[in-house]
Amino acid sequence: AIRERSEGHKEEALRRFSRRCKSMAEAVMIGEVDDDWIAVAGKLREEIEWLLRPKKTVIRNQHIILAAPRTVGRDELVFEVRSHALEKWPEGYDLSKVQEVVILVRLTMDEGHNARVRDCAKRLQQVGKKVSVVPCGYDCVYGDIAKIQEMWSEWKNIGVVLPLKPRGTKMTPLISLAPPEGANRTQLAKFLEMAIGETVLVKKLCESKMGGLQEPGRKPMSELKPEITYAKRGRFESNV
Repeated sequence: AIRERSEGHKEEALRRFSRRCKSMAEAVMIGEVDDDWIAVAGKLREEIEWLLRPKKTVIRNQHIILAAPRTVGRDELVFEVRSHALEKWPEGYDLSKVQEVVILVRLTMDEGHNARVRDCAKRLQQVGKKVSVVPCGYDCVYGDIAKIQEMWSEWKNIGVVLPLKPRGTKMTPLISLAPPEGANRTQLAKFLEMAIGETVLVKKLCESKMGGLQEPGRKPMSELKPEITYAKRGRFESNV
């Protein structure tokens, strides 16, 4: 009689067994029932595993910047990503709405870090994102930048901006024009325009809702409390 049941009946029965009849569920799991029931159990297990999978963070902006912590100020378009966390992009995030990604990189001779940047850019491109790897500073001696540029030149099919490429009216190497740590939005937009041109991301950066990039670790001005000074007779007055 069991074999004559449809797959739908078996699945519904197994659902009920798993809640009310543990002995039957255990029998299915250890293989004491026929193959048809075991197949239904496997299907149900896959469904439960899918429902219990880790939820991905949804990125709602179409144009975003990945940057190491404190490289630039806080902004809705900027995501601070430590070197090892690059391995989670894009698998750990829902990037269905994202079109363009700029990876801001501080130059270093660390082979592990360089490999993570390269692999992250490749994965983002494989899922259809426009990617630009842009140097924004360096943690090595200036003489090593030429070696890093040579290495970047060998990264096939990755949109890299070479750090020593001349920019501006004085044809200055791009890396020498990088904004300071914790750059505000104006500085960042100006630098990115020199690096990748007036892209949609650069325009969006100028139109960002945050009202200005905040320096790392500092509260917005709206959250700062007015300074209080105490006058005679126990009264106090605000300095604002």
